[in-house]
Amino acid sequence: MSFILLLLLLAAGVFIYRWLTIMEKEIRAEIEAVDTAPSSGAPTEKLSQVKPAPDTDVIADQVLAMIHSHPDLLQKDIYALLPDLDKNQIQKMLIILDQSGTISRIRSGNTFKLKLLT
Repeated sequence: MSFILLLLLLAAGVFIYRWLTIMEKEIRAEIEAVDTAPSSGAPTEKLSQVKPAPDTDVIADQVLAMIHSHPDLLQKDIYALLPDLDKNQIQKMLIILDQSGTISRIRSGNTFKLKLLT
C-alpha cells in the first residue's frame, strides 16, 4: 500500500514539475519579448525576405479587431489569426494593451484569455 502511495506522489511531482517548467518558459519568453530589442549582432536576412515593420497603431488595431470578433480568444490562438504579424510584436502589443486597461489578459492554463474592456 505504501508503495502505491509513493508512486502516486512521484507521478504528481513529475506532473507538477513539467507544468511549472512550461509556465516558466512562457513567462521568460514574454519578458524577453518586452525587454529585449533586436540586437545588431543578429544574422542578416536577404532583403527580399525582410518584411517592413507595421506601425504600432496598425498592430493595435488588428489585435483589437481580432479580440472584438472572437470573444474569449486565447493568446495562443491569436498568432494564427494574424499571420502577417510576428509573434513577438503581438505579445508586446498585448502587454501594452493590458497595461493601458484596453484589454484584460486572464491566465488560462498555459496561456491567457483575452477580453476587450472598452
